[in-house]
Amino acid sequence: MGRQRISGLIMLVAAVLLMGCFEKLTLNDSENNPPEIPEIIIFKAPSSVNAPQELQTGIRELNNQLAPGYTYLSIATINHPEIEGNQVTWNVSAGVFKATIVANKKVDETTDWTVTINGSDDNHSYNNWLALQGNSTVDGKAGDWHIFSEQLAAEIGIVNWSNDANNLKKGLFLFHYSGAEYEIVNRPDKSGSFTKKLNGIKVFESSWDNLGSGNYTRRDANGNVVDTGNWS
Repeated sequence: MGRQRISGLIMLVAAVLLMGCFEKLTLNDSENNPPEIPEIIIFKAPSSVNAPQELQTGIRELNNQLAPGYTYLSIATINHPEIEGNQVTWNVSAGVFKATIVANKKVDETTDWTVTINGSDDNHSYNNWLALQGNSTVDGKAGDWHIFSEQLAAEIGIVNWSNDANNLKKGLFLFHYSGAEYEIVNRPDKSGSFTKKLNGIKVFESSWDNLGSGNYTRRDANGNVVDTGNWS
């Protein structure tokens, strides 16, 4: 998916989040109520433009991979689904593209999810593209997403994500094809941390404060430190 289209999808997600329409449907004791749609977390890099490129690129890549599925999940939060037993289905659209979001409520009170996209324009054609597949907790505050390639329908990677009661957001993304692993922490005061591993070896780590200033350490493929520094 092109950079321009990815940016547009992220902007659409952000626009929906900023609208006053993002109130989720509330669970109660009735079996006829849908589960909470998983929280849409857009991870944030430090506010400083001087932050290392590895850090900025890694967080951008994670958000970009989630953006297509998140677009339709955000739209689903303001639409009513069809409910049949434990299966809940939303049919939503964004321009010429349509998505089917299916939730299956499980006996352990978690929910399985799939986001499938159809449609075509001058640049893209989707035929039942499984963009996201995953599982979330009953409150929609934690879970995992399996992310799939739009061209090959192969699984790109897995994201484990959470947002706790203190609004501490965490993401752990494992790329299958490269062996890269990103770990991101966003705190409510805008401080955070980012770590990158390759085949289990930590090659980059950084942390930053609420003003966007921070420090970093780079390592080689064997885990030996090759560079350290700060930015402001």
